Amino acid sequence: MLHPVILAGGVGSRLWPLSRAAMPKQFIELDGTRSLFQQTLMRLRGLPELGTIRVLGNSDHRFLIAEQLRQQQLSEGSQILLEPVARNTAPAVTMAALVAIAEDQDAQILVLAADHKITNLPAFEQAVADAIELASEKYMVTFGIVPGRPETGYGYLKKGEPVSERGFRVEAFVEKPDFETASAYVSSGEHYWNSGIFLFPAAELLLEMEIHAPDIVQQCHLAFERISPDLDFLRIPDAEFAACRSESIDYALMEKTSRAAMVPLDAGWNDLGSWQSLWDVSPKDEAGNVVSGQVEMIGTRQSYVYAARHQNRIICFYYGHVCKPDRCDRTRCSIDKALSSTDHLDLTRSHVASLIFRTGVPQRLPGAQIVPASIKGHHRCPDGLFHQSIIDGFRTTGRKLSI
Repeated sequence: MLHPVILAGGVGSRLWPLSRAAMPKQFIELDGTRSLFQQTLMRLRGLPELGTIRVLGNSDHRFLIAEQLRQQQLSEGSQILLEPVARNTAPAVTMAALVAIAEDQDAQILVLAADHKITNLPAFEQAVADAIELASEKYMVTFGIVPGRPETGYGYLKKGEPVSERGFRVEAFVEKPDFETASAYVSSGEHYWNSGIFLFPAAELLLEMEIHAPDIVQQCHLAFERISPDLDFLRIPDAEFAACRSESIDYALMEKTSRAAMVPLDAGWNDLGSWQSLWDVSPKDEAGNVVSGQVEMIGTRQSYVYAARHQNRIICFYYGHVCKPDRCDRTRCSIDKALSSTDHLDLTRSHVASLIFRTGVPQRLPGAQIVPASIKGHHRCPDGLFHQSIIDGFRTTGRKLSI
């Protein structure tokens, strides 16, 4: 059977401050409906012969994981394994394989990140079916993303000789390239982004790990022998697991084994590892804005604006360090209109106008907490000069104002 393994222990630091240690991006409802973790769970429904779903995460997130599993009606038929410390993907996948084999000697494990987005489910399901076929022949399978552009932020896989109708050997794993090299990779048609998604025959995975990373397997065996139930969770023991060296499954196994194979995946994949990638995959308005929550947009364009459910309205506007008087007047009117419909505002319109237009830069007001907004690059003003542009949000809760 196919046993999904979802790695949910990351903190998504590149999406700070939205993604934080206490609430990483995989558990946030970025689209206002379901979290990335829940979308990953839903993606499993179309896969064949599913066994137990296993989620690996840390203890701080255990109730978040359990609740989001319950919301997807997947509490039954799933296990939550709690890692005492982060040790990268090789120890995590090895632990998952040991637990899966204890239930099913013929288990295949599908290793997924909890925070990826995939939009084309039929293409994903077909790629998994192709990988299952390769895993049945004892290949260690990774999924290569068909690149849509030169990308310097990803590692690449070089496609080797075919081993099935839609599967290939991995000829090489390539580190993150510079832009010129990445462009050549995309043009060649032989290179794919390394997705971090895998499908392994669990028993053969452990045999290969014994060859290439025996120390990790030894420590994971010791940890497996001392796994303890805790309510609805399985706790991996601290001392034994912490003694594992921290290593990725790519370095520990995939770059060394002669059994590495890949299946191309062209399914609208994105790892959502930056604000830019989040903006790229989200629906946009006519001005190129992505807006979530209660937001007033004033001349804002090409921006990502997120308001959590518990926040009051956010007012966003776009300006340069030099503002023309007529534009300032028009924007003041827009702000005045927006503020008139904003609840719980404890700052006057003159405060806002002074903050924005008298100084041109954010200032600390009495009784207001002001946090710098994200820098969005540069734009050309009417005077022909380039000025830094900023997206500013007013989040109003009592006398607290964030910019």
